[in-house]
Amino acid sequence: MIENIIQLLEIAKQQKWRGDYIDIALGLNKYPESIREGFKQHKRGLWHKR
Repeated sequence: MIENIIQLLEIAKQQKWRGDYIDIALGLNKYPESIREGFKQHKRGLWHKR
C-alpha cells in the first residue's frame, strides 16, 4: 500500500500535478536547504504562502 502511494507521488511529480495535499506530500513547503531550493519555492509562490 505504501509502495502504491510512493509510486503515485512520483507520477504526480513527473506530471507536475498541483494540489494542496500533493504539495505537502511532496515536501514542497519545507524549509529550503539551498539557494536553488529557495528560488524554486519563491518562483512557485509557496515560500510566502500561509
